[in-house]
Amino acid sequence: MLTIIERESFKELKGKSLIVGFPGMAFVGKAVADVLINKLSLKEIAEIYSYEAPASIIVDNGRMALPSIKIFSSPNVDVAVLTASYQPQSEEAQNRLAHEILRKLSDAGIKMVISAAAYVSPEAPEKRRVFVAATEERLVEEFVANGCVPMDGGISGLNGLLPAIAEVYGIDGVALLGETGELFVAGGLVDYYSATEVIRVLSSYLRLNVSLDDIIEKAKEVEESIKKAIARSAESEEKRGGEPFTHM
Repeated sequence: MLTIIERESFKELKGKSLIVGFPGMAFVGKAVADVLINKLSLKEIAEIYSYEAPASIIVDNGRMALPSIKIFSSPNVDVAVLTASYQPQSEEAQNRLAHEILRKLSDAGIKMVISAAAYVSPEAPEKRRVFVAATEERLVEEFVANGCVPMDGGISGLNGLLPAIAEVYGIDGVALLGETGELFVAGGLVDYYSATEVIRVLSSYLRLNVSLDDIIEKAKEVEESIKKAIARSAESEEKRGGEPFTHM
C-alpha cells in the first residue's frame, strides 16, 4: 500500500521517460539518478510512502524524516527521475511495490521506464561497458546503436523489476547496467565512472545535455583512494613478512 503526496500534478509525467535509480551494488543506479536530478534542475513532484519501507527513520541535525520514494521532473525536459534511499528487503515486498508504483505511472501516462544498475565484473576496467536488457528486441537494438552491449544473466532488486514489470502495464522497459568491479561492491564505494557511462548512453538516447566533468573528478578521487588503500595494505603485509594477520 502506498501513500502519495503530490507536490505537482502527475499529469506532468505524461509522455515522458522515467529514469529509475534505487540504491544497489556500487550505488550506480542511485548515482545516476542523483546526478540527473542535479544537472537537469529537476524538482520534486511527488513523494511516495510505502508500508514496505524500513521500520526506522532518518534524523539530520535533529530533524526526523521517513524513508520515501521520490519522483522529480520539470516542464522543460522530457524525462523524470524516480529514486529512494532504500529498497524493500523481501522479494514479495519488492514485487508488490513495483506493481503499485507502475499502476500509478501507467495512469500518469509514462511511456518508458529506464532503470540504472550495476554489472559486476571481477575487476573494473578502465573503460566501463554499459549492458542493456529490455522488454522488446527493438529497444535492445536501439540501445546497442547507442553503445550498449546486450546482457545475459539476471538482475536483482527494483532496478530490474520495475522495467521488466512495466511491460505488464503497457510501458516500455529498459535496464542499463554500468560495469563495475568487486572492490567497489565490497567496499561500499560509489563507482562514478560506471555512472557516467550510463549517463552518456542516456544522454545520447534521450538527447539530454549533461556535463559530467565534475562527476569524472569524483570518480578519479574514489579510484585514487582505492589505489592508496591497496598500497597501504601491501606495505603492511610486507612489514609482517607476508605472515597472515590475526587478532588471536
